[in-house]
Amino acid sequence: MKKIIIFDFDNTLFSTSQFKKELIENFKKLGITQEIFEKTYFASKKNKKYQGYNYHIKLIKKIYPKYSFKQLKDVFKRTLRKSYFFVYPEVLKILPNLSLKYELVLISFGEKNFQRKKIKNSGLEKFFKKIIISSKFNKISSFSKIFCKKAQMFFIEDNPLVLKTVKKKFPEVITICLTGKKRLKKHPSIDYYLKNFSQLLKILKKIEKGQKTH
Repeated sequence: MKKIIIFDFDNTLFSTSQFKKELIENFKKLGITQEIFEKTYFASKKNKKYQGYNYHIKLIKKIYPKYSFKQLKDVFKRTLRKSYFFVYPEVLKILPNLSLKYELVLISFGEKNFQRKKIKNSGLEKFFKKIIISSKFNKISSFSKIFCKKAQMFFIEDNPLVLKTVKKKFPEVITICLTGKKRLKKHPSIDYYLKNFSQLLKILKKIEKGQKTH
């Protein structure tokens, strides 16, 4: 049977908080405060979705008209080029081996151009057979494109709400929540909770042997 592992990108494989911190620091060097960055960042979101850096730049320019669009865009581009440094270190240890044994698929939520550049510069593209960037928060539409009844499917995501929604629609999918240091109340829709990717390897081995463990 074909085995497919579907990974979320932000906060699962990629440290969004560290990326954002670097972006803020780069804007500070230009003279734009963290307060203004945060204000315009949240203003550039619509229905929980970031509208992309071009729209974000327009909001910053309204407050700082002295900066050219190019100057502000260069800050984003310079930070995006460093995306590789914001990939969690353990991810780079496990993906090469997993890609030899499983078909890996990446699903990312957000503005397509922005997410595409983050993923490309992260250096992770080569490990995935398919990459889907979704504009829908529950990722159901993306799952509909890749769901295969004849395959054993795993979904690894840091957001419990997304996992619950996917499990409801696709009960056959094995849902895995990457919690990190967060303490989450266990939910029957989520099959496994992990603190790190070392635990993932152990769980996959036990599943292969036909053992069920939480």
